[in-house]
Amino acid sequence: MNTVQRLSAALLAVFLFLLAGAGGALAQTLVGPGGNYATLAGAISAIEDGSLTGDVTLQIIGNLTNEPAEIVFDVAGGATSVTIIAQDANPYTVQTILNIGVSIPVQFTQVVTYFKAQEIL
Repeated sequence: MNTVQRLSAALLAVFLFLLAGAGGALAQTLVGPGGNYATLAGAISAIEDGSLTGDVTLQIIGNLTNEPAEIVFDVAGGATSVTIIAQDANPYTVQTILNIGVSIPVQFTQVVTYFKAQEIL
């Protein structure tokens, strides 16, 4: 291993150590088949009851076609922000309307088809 490779490996180890020590604040929660939550409704419920806290990133990893027609997100629990992203550049289908009634930032990036979000504040 040359010097550049050793330095890269050391920096990666430090980054992973700091990431682990951040209390999971940078971790992504997987939503979809085989994820931490099978549905977006389940993940939103975990935010509302305080199970997911801090800067929460919900990463959609598959089609979510078994959702309620409407999800009302009106309690932030311990979340300071929520970002909903797709796993990769492929769009996923999320068949629901997400009504957002919280005052924390909720962002959508690389998101999905058949998905509507609206604020109800």
